[in-house]
Formats: sequence, structure tokens, C-alpha cells
Amino acid sequence: MLLLMMAQSAARTAPILTPFTHEWWLKRLDEMLDWLMDDGLRIVLVLVLLAIALKVGRAFVRRTVALAVRPRGQDALQDLMLAKRQTTLANLFDAVLTIALLVTATLMIFQLLNFNVAPLLASAGVAGVAIGFGAQSLVKDVLAGCFIILEQQFSVGDVVRIGQQSGAVEELNLRTVVLRDADGSVHIIPNGQIDRVTVLTRDWSRLVLDIDVAYDADIAQTTAVIKEQLDRYAAEHPDFVLEPPEVLGVQNLAESSVQIRAWMKVLPGMQWPAGRELRGRIKTALAQAGIEIPFPQRTLWVKSEPSAPSAHKP
Repeated sequence: MLLLMMAQSAARTAPILTPFTHEWWLKRLDEMLDWLMDDGLRIVLVLVLLAIALKVGRAFVRRTVALAVRPRGQDALQDLMLAKRQTTLANLFDAVLTIALLVTATLMIFQLLNFNVAPLLASAGVAGVAIGFGAQSLVKDVLAGCFIILEQQFSVGDVVRIGQQSGAVEELNLRTVVLRDADGSVHIIPNGQIDRVTVLTRDWSRLVLDIDVAYDADIAQTTAVIKEQLDRYAAEHPDFVLEPPEVLGVQNLAESSVQIRAWMKVLPGMQWPAGRELRGRIKTALAQAGIEIPFPQRTLWVKSEPSAPSAHKP
């Protein structure tokens, strides 16, 4: 009680400083120096730690992305696409890391400045829940796109089949995949709806030929004719034929034909033009060898009933 009375008496007897005088400025300067030596140093420390965390985090992100998505050194185009993929992933993760660190540092500084951040956190939590419910499909698409790019499931230029749609990948974005069909149609598919992808041009492709011949055809002669055409084509195109072609033999005994299968390993995407040319060559060679390629035929027997005798004679 005595100490309280002494403090009140000292406060009453303390001189009241006139604003903007020399003594007033000295007092404000002392108070500012005291704040800088206490909370100011803490804010500076938070900013320094933020700068260090940003630098280390960005280096870690770029190093991790470079290890996960690295060029193979086999195809210049593929290496270019991988470099673009590295840049996309690095920028995405860099932005997420920067936003998270800046929000954390801002909240810490507000707290040091004696701002009540509890209402701000509560409002952010409510807003985050609302945005999460409203944009959950968007978040799903973006996350699926990140994993597609990170895992190198397919790339721009690949021919893929996604569900009922197929075509060449023209764009691979974080939210959508753009396919160009053979007839020029464009299919835009959200990444979150992709549950199964068939890549038709990964590393190498295989041309599979099923040739139907008549039942009375000589199988050995037919196989020799087909093998000759395949070998000749492979010798003419060593730039994209990767292995010697093979004639596997009889694949199926159909209703009106014998099916002979052959295949050839080629570069990705070359199975379609090679198949069109080889089918034409094989058809011409079989016709020259007198080997018939059957087509569906049906024989109709028409039975005529004798006409009934007339009841009235002329």
C-alpha cells in the first residue's frame, strides 16, 4: 500500500512534457530504442529466419525436382519437355513454399506487435473450409496434375487413350490434359477424372499385322511371302525399325479364313504409317503369288415349289 501511494505521488509530481519539445523527443527516442532492443530485435530475427528459410527451401525444392525429373539424354525433344516439366514443378512448389512461409512470418510479426491474431486465424480457418468445399474438384485436378507431371506418366506429344477418348497430347497442364484426335477433334479432360491412361508411344511401339488367307492357301508359302515383304521394308527403313520383324504363324482359325500374325518393333508412333504401307505391299505380293485373301461369302439355295394343278380345265 505504501509503495502504491509513493508511485502515485511520484506520478503527480512528475513534470508533464510539452509535445514536440527537446525533452519530448528524447523520451520518444528512448522508448523507441527500448522497443527496438526488445520486440524490434525479435522482428528482425523473424525476417532473417524467413530469408534463410526461403533460400534453403527453394534450393531444396529445385534439387528434389531435378532429381525426380531428369533428362535421359536419348532424345532432344524429350529432354526439352522434361526441362519444361522441371520448370513447371519447381515454380509450383516454390510458390506454395513462399506463401506458407510468408503467412507464418506475418502472423509471428503481428503477434510481436501486440495484434490479436486469434480472430484472424479463426476467420482464415472458416474461409479455408468454405473454399475447400467449393473448390475441392479444382484441388483434386491440380493435385492429380502434379503427380502426372512428377511421375512422368505421359508427356506432350505422346499418343494416349484416356477412358473413351484417345489422341496426341497437345497440352499437359496442372488442371487439364488436352488431346487432339485423329480427325482433329480436341478433347479437354480434367486431371481429377483420369483414373487410367494407356500410353501408345512410350519408348518403343510394336506393329502387329493379322493377315487372313483362304483355307486352301499354302501356309508355308504365305508365311514366306509375308516375311519377305517385312524384311524388305525393315532393310529400307533402318532408322525407325528397331528389331528384325517376325512372322509368328497361325494366330486363329476363323469361319472362312486362316489368320497369320506378324509383328515388328519400331520407334514410338511409327506403327501406324508402317502398318498402312505394309498392308498394301502384302496384299499386292499375295495377289501376285496367287494366294487368295478371303472375304465373307454366303451361298443361298432357292427351293422352288411345284405349282398346284388348276381345278378348272379349259
